[in-house]
Parts: sequence; structure tokens; C-alpha cells
Amino acid sequence: MFRHVGIVVKDMDESVKFYEELFDFEVVSDYYDDSTYINTILGTKDKNVHMVKLMKGHFMIELLDYDYPKEYYCHVAFTIADSDRMYKKLQARGIGCISPPQPSEHVKVFYCLDPNGFRIELVELL
Repeated sequence: MFRHVGIVVKDMDESVKFYEELFDFEVVSDYYDDSTYINTILGTKDKNVHMVKLMKGHFMIELLDYDYPKEYYCHVAFTIADSDRMYKKLQARGIGCISPPQPSEHVKVFYCLDPNGFRIELVELL
């Protein structure tokens, strides 16, 4: 099931204003995360990411502003039923993953790469 689209931005304020004013999205969360969890799923160390999630109806856009060079690209996220099973399936097919599934309070998350190197976030609701 489709979950959200993640967009890496150059200027968070300008980007939020763009989606709010032109497309009627509403900010539903705005926070910074430098946790081990976020660094593990992104494949980074000691980095901080500013995330703003905007909603319009059932559609979510996740804006991302990293505190380091914008070397990471946009991503699409899907909700899945069993992250451990999916991870094993991807590994068996030789599909690259950034990390194994990482649990947090409400979700278990990991990223894989499609054949073009595009990041796909896989989210299991706990």
C-alpha cells in the first residue's frame, strides 16, 4: 500500500510555503531527528535531518532537509505487512538494502534500492 513520497529540499521554509499555498497541504508534523535509529535506516552516522510531513486528504508528502550535503535523493514509501519476511525476500534476490528492518515505537522500517538505485522505504506498522 502506498504510504508517502519523500522529497529532499534545498530550503525547508520555501518548500513548505509552496505546498501549503499552491496545493493546500497542511503541516501535520515538523521535527528534527539525529537518533541512532534514523542514522541506521539512512545509512549515515551522527547526522541530523529536519522532517516536515504535510497532508492533503490521504496523501502525504515528507519534506527532508539534511544537515550535510544533499547526496540523498527522493524516495517513495510503502506500508507492508511483514518487514522481516520482505527483507529476507529482497536479500534472496540480491536486492540491496541500506539496513535490516529497524524497530521504533510504532513502526519497523528499512530501505531497499530499485534497479536504478532509487530508494524505497518499507514500513511495517506495529
